[in-house]
Amino acid sequence: MATTGLTVTINGTARQNFVVPNSIQFSDTLAASRTMTFRMTMQNRANRPRANQEVSIADSSGTRFAGIIVNPVEMEVVTGNGFSEFMYDVQCQDYRFWLDRRRHVGFYQATTAGAIIRAVIAADPNNTFTTAGVQNGVQINFIAFNYEQPSQILARLAQATGYYWWVGFDKDIKFVPKLTSNAPFRLDSTISSETSTATRRFRALTIHEDISQLQNDVFVRGGIYFSQTQNDSFTGDGVARAFNMRYGTPVVGSLTLIVGGVAQVVADEGSAGATTSAWIVNYKDKVVKAATGTTTPGSGVVITLNYQYTVPVLANLQNLDSINNFGGDPGGRFQNVIIDQAISSNQLASQVAQRALDVFGKAQRPITFITTKDGLSAGQTITVNVPERDLINAAYIIKEVRAQLLGVSFDTGGPFYRWQYDVQAY
Repeated sequence: MATTGLTVTINGTARQNFVVPNSIQFSDTLAASRTMTFRMTMQNRANRPRANQEVSIADSSGTRFAGIIVNPVEMEVVTGNGFSEFMYDVQCQDYRFWLDRRRHVGFYQATTAGAIIRAVIAADPNNTFTTAGVQNGVQINFIAFNYEQPSQILARLAQATGYYWWVGFDKDIKFVPKLTSNAPFRLDSTISSETSTATRRFRALTIHEDISQLQNDVFVRGGIYFSQTQNDSFTGDGVARAFNMRYGTPVVGSLTLIVGGVAQVVADEGSAGATTSAWIVNYKDKVVKAATGTTTPGSGVVITLNYQYTVPVLANLQNLDSINNFGGDPGGRFQNVIIDQAISSNQLASQVAQRALDVFGKAQRPITFITTKDGLSAGQTITVNVPERDLINAAYIIKEVRAQLLGVSFDTGGPFYRWQYDVQAY
C-alpha cells in the first residue's frame, strides 16, 4: 500500500533527502529489539550520521521506527564524473539500546513486579524513559539483581509473571498481562474484493507443522512461600523435655510456645538469650527443648508449638487434548520444566505454566506470508481464513514483521511510497 510524507529525522534534523528510499528496511520482532537499516549518500561529511544519535522514520501511517544509530558504516565512492561522495550504511536499534546503557544492582521484597520496574528505571540518573504503560502485576516475594541490564530484569519479571514487555517509540515502557492488540485486517482468500478489515492482498503463504518446541505437560518450580501457622500439640508425660516441629522447614523466628496455657520465652540455640530463656529452639533440627533448670512438663500438660514452615512453589498444568492428539500416554506427553526463584506463589506458577501451554501446548503451525497492506506489527493477533489450506478463521500471533520500502511513484498527489511486509506468525 502506498503512503505519503516520508520523513527521516536524525539528531532532530530532517535528512530524508540524503536517504536512498528503497534501501530502508526495518524489523519488528516480538520480545526482541526492533531494528532498521538504510543507506545515505552525501558529498559533505559534516552532515554524516553518527553513532548514538537518535533517528526516526515516519510517513502518513505514523512512526515506522524510532531509536538509536548504533553503526554507521562510511564508504567513499567515485561518481561517473570523477567527483567523490560518501555513502553510509546505517544500522539502528530501538530505544532498548539506551535502556541498557546502565546496569542495576539491588533486591526487592514483597512488592509488585510493576513497582520493581519503576524503581529500576528511576534508579538511572540519566533516565529518559517513562513507565505509564507498566501495570503492577502480581507481588514478588523476593528477587535480586547483580549488575543486570534493565532489559534482562524486565525479561525475568515477564517470565516470572507471564507478562509481556517492550519499549515504545515514545520511550514509554509497556508491561502488560497479555497481548490484546488485533491486526487491523484479516487474511481471507474467500472474499471477492478488498475491504478495510479483510484482504486478499497476500502471497507466498507458507505453512509449517512444527513440534520441535512442543510442551503439553509443563512444570513450574519457583521459590518458596510461608505456610499458614501450623499447630503441633503434645501432652506431657513428666519425662519428655524436647518436642519436634513436624512439618517442613520451620521459618526462623516464627515459633511461639505455649505450655499449660502459658506463653513461654523461647530463644535460638547458641544465641545470647539462650542462657536466660526457659526454652531453646533449634530451627535446623526442628526441635524445641526445655533449658536446664526449666521444670519438665507434667503428665497431662498440653504443649503447643505454633510456627510457619517454607513451602516450595510448584505447579503442573497439562494440555490433555494435545497429549491425546499425539497418541496419549506415554508417547504423546512432552514435558518441560520452568525454574525461576522469583515465582513466589502457586497461583503465579500456574499462570506461567498456562502461558507456556498457550504458546507451546500444541503442534505449532507457524506461517509466513508477504503483503503490501499496512498496519501489521509484532504482538498483534491476526485471523487467517484460507480454507483451501486448512486454515479456517485461525488466530495467529504475529512474531515478526520485516518491512522494505520498494520504491517511490510520483503520480498526482504524490510522491507515494510503496512498502512490502514479510510476516511470520505462530
